[in-house]
Amino acid sequence: MALQYPMLFPYGDSGFHLRIPYAGENEKTIQREYLTVREYYAYQLQTRLSEGKTMTRGGRLYHQFIVDAYTIIEEERLKFNRLNQKKLRADLYNNVCDAVGRGDSDSKSLGTFVGGPRYMVKNYHDAMVLCRTYGNPHLFVTITANPGWEDVKEHLQKYGNDTADDRPEITTRAFHSSQGRNSFWTTVCRLNFSYLLILLSYP
Repeated sequence: MALQYPMLFPYGDSGFHLRIPYAGENEKTIQREYLTVREYYAYQLQTRLSEGKTMTRGGRLYHQFIVDAYTIIEEERLKFNRLNQKKLRADLYNNVCDAVGRGDSDSKSLGTFVGGPRYMVKNYHDAMVLCRTYGNPHLFVTITANPGWEDVKEHLQKYGNDTADDRPEITTRAFHSSQGRNSFWTTVCRLNFSYLLILLSYP
């Protein structure tokens, strides 16, 4: 990535490779020896006040870097699925479910690819079961993130007065944290399906 983004990595950092060992407090609790590509880029994208802000000040180039990092992570996940077909037994998906039900396989070792066709079909079927059980939805609520929220403004000031457009991860983080502490979400969970509520939230 350093060769592709010389403006973000002016010193030619080596970037991700397969043998980056874990270091720190959580080292003993993790079963793997080395970092995954997702963990590496998650670490890279965090803003630290003690380090330089060259990457996060990259504007649209920083956005392109995030997209490229995402495609690398997705490719790695798909590669795992492709190389572990015998373990996953993807050609006999019903047999996989039966095997897990019997306890023959550990369900944690079965790969799931979020966003793939099988994932979408499964979610569709789950939604249809809810409609059949509880009736059709009565409300369709959308909640969007607001770059003018106090949390977002506070973080943007703390990390160098960027705009919300330049730092989409801050807006997303504030949005997801507001979902957890907002009393509205607890109310939605306690509806007990007297009215089936479809809740669509997106940053």
